[in-house]
This record gives sequence, structure tokens and C-alpha cells, in this order.
Amino acid sequence: MRFKFLLATSVLALCVYGNATARNAVPMPQSDNAIESIRQHYASINQNAPRYRRVKKNLAGYSAEGGELAAYFHGPSVMKMVATFLARRAVRSKNITSGTAS
Repeated sequence: MRFKFLLATSVLALCVYGNATARNAVPMPQSDNAIESIRQHYASINQNAPRYRRVKKNLAGYSAEGGELAAYFHGPSVMKMVATFLARRAVRSKNITSGTAS
């Protein structure tokens, strides 16, 4: 089961990284404003999330109680992915946007 989780996480990271570098590469500023630029990019993606096509997938078997993956697409590009893993005592969520991870 741990292997499936690592595999799914790796695929998600590669999808986001691959789309960001291949199609929607955002030039990283070379100044002290790099963090602010990332925050603006992240906020822009979240602000436009209702406009993106949303696809949900069930993540049964990746945690004790299962989970869900929601991917947001702008055309062929993955802009954001949110993986939610359910457990007996808590809900864990991983939010990945194009070019960033949090």
C-alpha cells in the first residue's frame, strides 16, 4: 500500500512539473521577489479555479479510509491537484499547483 501512495505522489509531481516546464513555464525571477512571485502565481491559480475543468478520482487503497483526488485542468494543462486522504482521526490534504507545492 505504501508503494501505491509513493507511486501516486510521484505521478502527481511529474504531471505538475512536466506541464509547468513544457507548456506553461513561468520564468523565475532572479531577485529577492521570488517568493512574492510564487505567492501571486499560487493566488492566481486559486482565484481562477472555478473556471477550470474539475476531474475527481477515488483514491481507494492509498490510506486506511481511502481518499479523493481533484485535478483542475485549463485545456490540456493540469493547473492544480488536491489529494485528500481520510483516516480515522484526521483528514490530510495535499495541495499542488502548477509549479508549486504546499
